Amino acid sequence: IIERSQSIVNENKDNLRSYLKNEPRLSCVIPEDGTVAFLHYHFDLPSIELAETLQKETGIFFVPGACFNAEYHLRIGFTRDPSMMKEGLQLFSQWMDEHHY
Repeated sequence: IIERSQSIVNENKDNLRSYLKNEPRLSCVIPEDGTVAFLHYHFDLPSIELAETLQKETGIFFVPGACFNAEYHLRIGFTRDPSMMKEGLQLFSQWMDEHHY
């Protein structure tokens, strides 16, 4: 179970690293250990509004950084199915494109 879980977390971290290379609107310090990080977005929209709108319009769920006194960040976890995470990140980019961020 531990090996399977570590494999999922590591794959998601690798997927996020690859994604961020082509997504200049976002940045993240990905922890070596741990299963969560804060995704920093580089546009002016309060994190609660962003998270609520994103979930309503796309189904993507992020915890707003404002919940952790980290405005302009979104909490991202690495424990979900890697294909879901990849799909969610691509949808996030499409959403940002559509909203001209």
